[in-house]
This record gives sequence, C-alpha cells and structure tokens, in this order.
Amino acid sequence: MKTSSTLASAFCALLVFAPLTVSAAETAAGNIAVSATVARFCTLSAGAMNFGQISRSAHTTASSLITLTCNAAGGAPSTIIVGGGLNSANAVGAVRAMKANTGDYLPYLLVLAPITLTDMAINEVATLVADTGDKVYTVTLYGDIANGGNPAMGSFSDTIGLTVTFTP
Repeated sequence: MKTSSTLASAFCALLVFAPLTVSAAETAAGNIAVSATVARFCTLSAGAMNFGQISRSAHTTASSLITLTCNAAGGAPSTIIVGGGLNSANAVGAVRAMKANTGDYLPYLLVLAPITLTDMAINEVATLVADTGDKVYTVTLYGDIANGGNPAMGSFSDTIGLTVTFTP
C-alpha cells in the first residue's frame, strides 16, 4: 500500500514530466484618428499714453506703442480702428477730448505711425503691415495737444478703444 507521501511524490513527478501546452495569444487591431486644426489668433497690447504735466501755452506730445502678435499669417491684411474714446460726444472730427473730474475737456489729436501721418479720424480704418515674417505688427500711436487756448486746471483722462480685424 502506498502512503500519502508516496502519492504526493508520484503526483509531483507527473507534473514535472507533463508536457506544457501554451495556447497561442490572440490579437485585436484597431485605428485611432488623429487630427489638429491650427487657427489664427492674435493678441493686442498697447502701452499707456501719458502727456505728463503740461503747460497751457506749450505744444505737448506723447506716444503709445501698439503691438499685434499673430500665430499665423492670414489671407487678408489686418486692420486697426482707433475709436473716439469715452468722451467721443465732445470730440469733433479727428479731435478727441480728455475729461477732467471738474467736467472740463482738453482736446487732443492722434496719429498712427507709420501707417497714417495725418490726424487719425475717429473710427478711421488703417491697414497694418507685418514687421517681418514673424507675424508681428507694430505701430506707434502719437498724441498731440496743441498749444494755445486756455484749458482748465485739473487732471484729464480718456480711454481709447482699439479694434483689430484679422482673417482667421
């Protein structure tokens, strides 16, 4: 009669000498669609224009650098519109108006260089030309306060809206 240890030894021997059967691995295949769209986008930045302390009788100028940076060239030229400002109701032609907290106004003009070398009319459209192939457009907005007149004392300000159009 065989004991349980003898049976266990025989079973282990059987396992060692038993042929291993490995089934073939199965596979599945598929595809994934990959796509991207590059859209043209632009960012606009503009520095503040500060005339500083002015004299009633002195001709005063100031400037602001405006930069439009786009990630890709568009099909049509980009344009910029220089608005009339918060006080456009008191603007006449190309002459805009800064307002003091006293309710008084101070007239000023804007010139967009190098695009226009004349006074920029309110909401006049100007075409931007890229500086180089890097799709950066840079213009300078010059402000001018003519001498003469008798402006009231005070701190004057205005906010000018800039609108840029570009082809996506």
